[in-house]
Amino acid sequence: MRVYGAKQQRNKLVRPKKSDLGLKKAPADYHSVKRFLTNECADADYLILAVDMLLYGGVVPSRLHYLSQEEIFSRVDFIKTLKENNPKLKIFAFSLVMHCPTYSSGDEEPDYYEKYGKQIFRYGVNEHKYIENLITKDEYEAEKSRLNVPEKYLNDYLSRRKENLAALFRTLKLVGGSIDEFLILQDDSNPYGFTALDQRKVKEFTKKEEKNIEVHSGADEGGLTLLARILTKIKGYTPKICPIYPKEECKNVIPLFEDKEVYKSIEAQIESAGASLSDEKDSEIYLFCNLPVGKMQNIDNLKGRQYDERDCRL
Repeated sequence: MRVYGAKQQRNKLVRPKKSDLGLKKAPADYHSVKRFLTNECADADYLILAVDMLLYGGVVPSRLHYLSQEEIFSRVDFIKTLKENNPKLKIFAFSLVMHCPTYSSGDEEPDYYEKYGKQIFRYGVNEHKYIENLITKDEYEAEKSRLNVPEKYLNDYLSRRKENLAALFRTLKLVGGSIDEFLILQDDSNPYGFTALDQRKVKEFTKKEEKNIEVHSGADEGGLTLLARILTKIKGYTPKICPIYPKEECKNVIPLFEDKEVYKSIEAQIESAGASLSDEKDSEIYLFCNLPVGKMQNIDNLKGRQYDERDCRL
C-alpha cells in the first residue's frame, strides 16, 4: 500500500487489487504486486510494505514455498529499485519471524503438519533445551527417538526456515538505507523451539549490524501499526497513551501462543504506532486492557479441546 502525504490537503491511500493478493495457501501474483509497486510508488510519499507478501506472496505462502534463494534475494533487492526510482519515497516495512505452531494442523502449514505438526514443534523444543543445557544428551536422544519425525518432512521444514531467515537478514541490511523504518513481528511463539531460536539469531544479527530493531508480537496488525506511525509523522503529533489493567497482576499474563508478558507487547505496539507511553495524569488516551488474572483461557473449541490445551509451554 502507498500513501500520498503531507503536500496534499487529504492523504490518499492506494492498495493493490484484492484479486492480485492470493488467498490463504494460494500466493499473491508476484508480477502483479511488482507492477503495482513500480507504478504507484513513482510519486508516492510513503510505502507500507509487507515484506512477506512481496517475497513469498503472503504469510501463509511463506511457510509453503519452494522458491530458490536466488529468486527470493532478487525480490528483496527490488526494494532498492523502488527507492532509487523515487528517492523521496519513505519505505515503512514489516516482516515476520516464521512461526512454529504447537499443534498439528495443515490448514495454514505444509500438508504434513496435519499429522506431524506437534511432533515438529516438540522437536524444536528438544533442540533448544539441549542447546541451553537444560536436558542431558540421553534425554535429548530419547526425545528425538520418541518423536520420530520423518526425515524428509523435517528437512523440508527446516530448509524453508533457513531460507526465510536468510531473506530476513538480507532485508535488514536495507534498513537505514532503502528502508526507512522496519518492524519485526512475531506470529505464534513460545519460549522454546525453532521460533525462539530464530528470534535469538535475529537479535544477534541486528546487534552485529547495529540496527535498533526489536522483535515483538502482533503479526496481523503490522500494516495498520505502520499506517498509524506514518500519520503521526505527517501530523507531527505523538499521542500519549496510558494502558489501564483490571489489576496490576494482569500485566504479567502470558497470552496463548506468545512468549512474553502481555504488557511488553502492549507497550511495544504503542511505541511502534508512533505514540508514547504515559502515566494516568499526563495521558491523552486511556487504553483499557481486558485481561484475566492467571492463565489465559479461550472458550473456542477445536476438535473438542480448548485452545489452552494446545499450548505446550508447560
